[in-house]
Amino acid sequence: MREELRERRISDTTFCFLDVETTGLRPHFGDRICEIALLKWRENETLDAFSTLVNPERPIPPGARAVHGITDEMVREAPKFGEIAEEVIGFIGDSVIVAHNAPFDMSFLAFQLAELKLPQLQNPVLCTLRLARSRFSFRSYSLASIAYELGVEMRGWHRAMVDVETTKEIFRLFLRRFREEGIIRLGELLELQGDIPLPRPDALILPPAVEEAVRSGRPLQIRYLSFLGRETVRIIEPLEVVCYRGYIYLIAFCRMCGGRRTFRFDRILEMRPI
Repeated sequence: MREELRERRISDTTFCFLDVETTGLRPHFGDRICEIALLKWRENETLDAFSTLVNPERPIPPGARAVHGITDEMVREAPKFGEIAEEVIGFIGDSVIVAHNAPFDMSFLAFQLAELKLPQLQNPVLCTLRLARSRFSFRSYSLASIAYELGVEMRGWHRAMVDVETTKEIFRLFLRRFREEGIIRLGELLELQGDIPLPRPDALILPPAVEEAVRSGRPLQIRYLSFLGRETVRIIEPLEVVCYRGYIYLIAFCRMCGGRRTFRFDRILEMRPI
């Protein structure tokens, strides 16, 4: 990073908050963006916003649909990513990108820009998930849990602009805390979170709740849709995540069954830490 950028005061920096909703977790296996939201902000002032549904040119699986509520019908007449890609790049400009679990959002942007043979974004990236883990102790590090503990109201759930607005408010409260610690420059903020390398398109980025559960051994409650279309609610203890024949599977101890079971990610309709 250029030294003048590193020395820039946070109060003089333009941030661009980003969130994408997708058809799944892994672009390398065919998952695509189905909604994107961007919001430019500097020193407690919203400068501009951009949001649109995106036609992913493939069906939205039930698991993804249950998370964000976006249906095939909703995106049928929406623009394809190739039709908005240059507008997205222009909107972001030279701002500092901020996202919750930034590697996930950036991996989808990287893959879809590469598909279009457009230049990759080289902007500095801040991740509120990384920043939260660096200085705070929350019960869970999902966006909703952090918002709840900080008293940030979420007007909806898992839609791109709602998540962007929530991330912005969380980031604003983080900056207040960091300012009290004497952190006033962009370089200090980037050092606090650690390096976030530009993601490979085939990287597997897990939702924070799953990543945390696998690391800590904490159980999750899931609502699962079986191959036969039967829904069950289970408490599981995640063990590992594997990829096989184009699908992502969560291997876990299932308390209902009393043994190890394999759950396909696109059939997990809902999950929450307990």
